[in-house]
Amino acid sequence: MAVTELLSTELDVYNKVVMVVSDTGEHAGTWERSKEAIRNTIATTDGIIRTVLKLVYSTTLTSASAIDCGFPQPWSGNSGTGTIRLATANTTNTITQLFTLTYESTTYESTGSYYTCVGSITGSDGNSYVASDFTGSYLSILSTYHGGSPSDTDVIFIPTYKNERMLVEISSSLAASAILQSLYIAENPNAEDFSQRLKESALDMLKTLVDPNSNTELITVARTSRNINPIQVDYEIDEIGNDVTNYAAREWSSVVGSIPWWG
Repeated sequence: MAVTELLSTELDVYNKVVMVVSDTGEHAGTWERSKEAIRNTIATTDGIIRTVLKLVYSTTLTSASAIDCGFPQPWSGNSGTGTIRLATANTTNTITQLFTLTYESTTYESTGSYYTCVGSITGSDGNSYVASDFTGSYLSILSTYHGGSPSDTDVIFIPTYKNERMLVEISSSLAASAILQSLYIAENPNAEDFSQRLKESALDMLKTLVDPNSNTELITVARTSRNINPIQVDYEIDEIGNDVTNYAAREWSSVVGSIPWWG
């Protein structure tokens, strides 16, 4: 699997983690130190998602009709007030990744503050001034969408996607859950509970996607043609109606077949 085939971005995961773990105390600077680690966690949990979905959907899980661009998000540590209202993802080249726009206010001309645009997977996508329209290979920004006054080294993040937002939510929730479980959270008693709820919510959505009885197309990715024949399983019911059958495979699930690592 290529490392470019992520289902969510570092920002999607980080926004969930900071709901319960402050980035101003013990974990201050977590983002700058570990965004690559976050990306690796996404790749790991995405591998599990793909394993579950591969019998139902195409292996890429990408769709041209799902190409989208998230709302630009200024970094909380910026000293300036620069904003970008909207950006547009290129419909030909876009993949799921996070773009970082970094301002260099010391490079200032009549066209305004200068900024560079770098993708987390594809690298540099060019540069521009705030008073000029920007058109890169993967991202476009109109000059009229800029606002405020950015300061030198201020950053704005812009995520782009080539898969359904439902898959983004599943991917980022599982990755955030894994990260929260790995942190020392004695000072954050709600983190463990939130981690569990993120995981349960993601798995519920995952089970819905692979439910063989569902006729609803929840995502636009092509489903794999399957011939599902009913299998007779003898069962035993006790006197009060409980299923007491000694099934051969404990992990068997009528919904997803099996997700034994996440019972």
